[in-house]
Amino acid sequence: VTPIEWLEPLTATRFGSGPKFFSIPADTQMSRLSSYKDGRLFGLDVSSASAVFALLGEHGPEPGSAVLDLCCAPGTKLLMLSELCRGSRVAGVDVNRDRLMVCRSLLTKYGSHDVELYHGDARDICNKPMERLTIAKKKSRGRKRQRRESPAEALVETTTLQAGSWDYVLCDAECTHDGSVKHMLKHLEAPGRDSSGVVGFWQQQDDRGHPMPWLGNLDELESLQRGLIMAAFEALKPGGTMVYSTCSMARRQDESIVEYLLKERDSAVLAPLPFDLYTVPCRAAMKGEADAVCACRFDPADNDLARVDAGGLFIARIHKVL
Repeated sequence: VTPIEWLEPLTATRFGSGPKFFSIPADTQMSRLSSYKDGRLFGLDVSSASAVFALLGEHGPEPGSAVLDLCCAPGTKLLMLSELCRGSRVAGVDVNRDRLMVCRSLLTKYGSHDVELYHGDARDICNKPMERLTIAKKKSRGRKRQRRESPAEALVETTTLQAGSWDYVLCDAECTHDGSVKHMLKHLEAPGRDSSGVVGFWQQQDDRGHPMPWLGNLDELESLQRGLIMAAFEALKPGGTMVYSTCSMARRQDESIVEYLLKERDSAVLAPLPFDLYTVPCRAAMKGEADAVCACRFDPADNDLARVDAGGLFIARIHKVL
């Protein structure tokens, strides 16, 4: 087990006794570790952790802040937000019910029962009612098997989330995942030919067989990403901060989507990233006023990331001016 040194300043100076990050060997079976079983350890890509730190800034949220995670499933970033934002309202939204139930189980395991979970299309969060899921309080383990709630039993109400009511919004948008080598290897078909004669083609389904047509239609994916970033900004309070991120290395899915928001909304401005690029293994992607770095890209080929088996990630920080 090796501490990830470049993340230490982000946790120590901003959040005091916040989470500590360690690299463990890839062949480690976390489910067998006592620290995992008792809820002291959970797995999270360090690039994704950096997106959370980018969102919350240099000092972290004030008590009573409202924090929203769009596209929150399977829930590791939402869990980290709940750990760092104690005393704040924390909520997550996702369109995939199955993945949202996985997220719910994760939050239950780690005792984050105050987090609000909503099922629905994140593009409609301020326009259409969302189904809210309950998060059960952690139960003691016993020999008697607990009856599992069905998805229907977990849904307790529907509500429309109010526009302009969130201090922080994380928008980790769906993408082609080309910055994640592990994800690409998992979804690459066995050698063969698709209908166009391409050898070794990309599956257009997610882990549970749900269709992902945008993997074959980048125009549709671009439309989805634009809708997500616009919805995230609509949910944001004036004076609030949001992060747009993807695990794609493609400019069309990253800088171009941010530029679309900046063009469409005069109140959207780039905000400086709250960490030093000389110590964090990423490179500048977009700059704002006074040449401040406001977006960065974690490259999975970087030696510091490769050593901890981390994926690629684009992160842009955006402020909503008053």
